[in-house]
Amino acid sequence: MLNADQQGNASGSSQEGIPRALLCYRDMFTFGEAVDFNCPRTLLREYKVIVVMKFDCVKVSGKLDYVRSVIPTNGGYKAKISIDGSVIPNLILTNRIYEELQVGQNVMLYGMFKNSSKKEKNIGVIYGVQKEGAEKMFATSFRLMVPMILAGAAALAFCMVFLIGWFPSLFALIFLFGQDQSYMYNTTVVTIVEAGLVALFFLWRAWVVFSATSRPESWEIIAPSTLSSRFSKFHKE
Repeated sequence: MLNADQQGNASGSSQEGIPRALLCYRDMFTFGEAVDFNCPRTLLREYKVIVVMKFDCVKVSGKLDYVRSVIPTNGGYKAKISIDGSVIPNLILTNRIYEELQVGQNVMLYGMFKNSSKKEKNIGVIYGVQKEGAEKMFATSFRLMVPMILAGAAALAFCMVFLIGWFPSLFALIFLFGQDQSYMYNTTVVTIVEAGLVALFFLWRAWVVFSATSRPESWEIIAPSTLSSRFSKFHKE
């Protein structure tokens, strides 16, 4: 187990602020499959919540019974679906993937699902879909944009931890070892190490996301009923 639709019409960037230079690389990552390239900010925010927490990349297949409780978001939807009689709520979908879902058809869904012991906190992002007899389609820009955002978060976290942690580290070192000629240097080194460890966490999660979404076919297959059991009964009503 462990992992975007129209180009913008602005001359220098996409509709959602994605540089055209990034979109030029899309063919390098499609592997011959249909791709959803819209990368709405709301979906990315939900996606970031998942990838920094415990999550699973899984495939689930079966007959799509219904798509209900659809709530529009910025560039996508939040909905609950039923597959083979098992309700899976709190799902985030891009516009293109949502439009591909047809009730009554057999589908294979590729998703990232938060796996928390608190069922009411669990959510999922549908990364890809394959209808019976059709090609697979993935929100491939997540593979690029989420790691980039996490890398930016790593840089921001490094700076914040360094600035906030320097004075506490200084007082701690003086308290433990006393004040000597090198206490300023030692404080800086310790704070850099602390900030670096925090930044490495975000970079590690960025690599996990990029690595997992590069090979969705290797994701574990899970039964719809098993996946449904992760979610609270309250959200299934």
